[in-house]
Amino acid sequence: MPSFYAERPRHASNIVPFEKAGRASRVSSHPIHSVGGLIEPEVAAAFGVPLAALRAPTRGRAPVALARQCAMYLAHTLLGLSFTAVGAVCGRDRGTVAHGCRVVEDRRDDAAFDAKLCALETRLAARLAARPTTAAAR
Repeated sequence: MPSFYAERPRHASNIVPFEKAGRASRVSSHPIHSVGGLIEPEVAAAFGVPLAALRAPTRGRAPVALARQCAMYLAHTLLGLSFTAVGAVCGRDRGTVAHGCRVVEDRRDDAAFDAKLCALETRLAARLAARPTTAAAR
């Protein structure tokens, strides 16, 4: 393999999870940092699953997988991140993120699930709006 392949960055390889980047204490309004620092804890609390299980590299049981799919869906819809960016932050493939978003969209036909997700969206949108901008955080 030619050496120039090793120097070329892969897609979304420069996107690392917030906690792994060593910036957990720094306030940032960058959308990618909102996934690990804001969305995941809210979703874990709303679905009653441990945050560690939500971030685990394995699928886990069905309630954990559904909570993770909801977190990926909210990152995609609320933050406007691409499937590739959400996958890079959550440690999943973009196809997995797309599948999770489809599952959540299909489950929104259930009134109870939709109400829970709407409440999460409203709460997260308010918290995201209240966060300082990147320039103000410096």
